[in-house]
Amino acid sequence: MPAVPSIPFVRKTTLAATLMLLSVSNRAQNTFQSGWKTYKTGTLTKQYDYTFDFRDSVKLTLLDSVSTFASTDSTVVVILESAPNAKPTRTVNYLNNNQQVVKSEYYIGETLMRVNQWRYDPLNRITYFSYSETSAPRHNYVRTYSYQVEKTAEGSLETERSTYNGRAEFTTEHYFNKKHEPLRDIRMNDVHHVEHIETFVYDKEGNLKERVIFFPEFRATKHFEVAHTDGKCEKNFPKGIDKVIPSYREVYLRHLIAKYKLALLDDNCPTLEYNFNNPGTDILITKEKEHHTRKISFITKYRLAPQDHPNVVVLPAKPVKDQKRAKK
Repeated sequence: MPAVPSIPFVRKTTLAATLMLLSVSNRAQNTFQSGWKTYKTGTLTKQYDYTFDFRDSVKLTLLDSVSTFASTDSTVVVILESAPNAKPTRTVNYLNNNQQVVKSEYYIGETLMRVNQWRYDPLNRITYFSYSETSAPRHNYVRTYSYQVEKTAEGSLETERSTYNGRAEFTTEHYFNKKHEPLRDIRMNDVHHVEHIETFVYDKEGNLKERVIFFPEFRATKHFEVAHTDGKCEKNFPKGIDKVIPSYREVYLRHLIAKYKLALLDDNCPTLEYNFNNPGTDILITKEKEHHTRKISFITKYRLAPQDHPNVVVLPAKPVKDQKRAKK
């Protein structure tokens, strides 16, 4: 089944609207504009990503910074990203009531680069996806998906068919056990020749331990071990600090890295992940591909306006006089 997009990208906002986003203040009536509409900002998340290593003294290298604005009803999300020596980018995402992206627009600077759209069925499966580039050379296509489900002795079979610009593309048979865990996928091309067969292998405890892919054309089989995280490699620490002022952020991160240096150098943790958190801030440290390199992300989240719940009836507060009478 095609992967449901995580947050994709919205109508062109003006430069003035972008500056308005960047100058959000807790004291003001915080809004942002997309197309012809103005939205109230519900949450603002800021993230700063760095890399560092231990070969010398701790030196932070800024990768990028990301500001994410979400409307109070969570149906519009705007992502502003900047990185050294690169043009800033903007992604605007429109979401439905199930928090699935239905339209996204992606900009480099003030230039709209591409527009994507999605449609879903009642079971939240993608039925339509369009990709449209707005600058030359243009690459545009439409994919559609249909599904058929039937019971089997093992559990169930879901047959997925896709088209590319109206022509048959792939048919994939997804087999599941009675717990709806994947057993195998058989993918066929437009003339129903099998492209590959993927089998899922489980251990005695029922955990997925391996994916095995067979390519009939080449008579080749590839094995992919599924790594399971070790409790010692994933740790959460309350930071015990509510706010780190921007000018002190990098100094604070260096002190934190120095304090946990031995743990962060542990080579027995290929999936090492340390999360230092409190209600307003997260600091996440993960391993990179390079042996001594780590990535550290500093994330702060602000609630600027209450969440909109249009289907929830809010009862009015009792008048002061009635409250006093109730106490008596």
